[in-house]
Amino acid sequence: MINLLAPKGRHLAITYTPKKMIWQALWHIMPLAICGLEHLMATRNVVLPDPMEQDINELVETGRYQNRSEVIRAGLRLLLQQEAQNSAKLEALRNATSSSLIQLERGEYDEITSDDLAQYLDELGNQASH
Repeated sequence: MINLLAPKGRHLAITYTPKKMIWQALWHIMPLAICGLEHLMATRNVVLPDPMEQDINELVETGRYQNRSEVIRAGLRLLLQQEAQNSAKLEALRNATSSSLIQLERGEYDEITSDDLAQYLDELGNQASH
């Protein structure tokens, strides 16, 4: 018998015979449709500060998420999405900087004195608003 991750205090019993695998749930509803061992997720231990643990427990207890793993996965998805957005922004900034440096090297720029700076910025603001 192999014990797998299951709802708190419960176990999933697996009986293996050479020609077939028999799944036997020891609780009334199996939360995941399991087609074979290759579909099971790996278990990881994560150490969290108490306030984070309390937040996770509250999200589960209020029914927003079914279990702690769902909360962690949702948080990781958001983090990965944010990282991808930050990478895209950084790449766009690098491209803009690169093209600006090329324009500077070609002499494609306006030279503004400190006396004319306020007027130049007002003109840019007017162009942007139209």
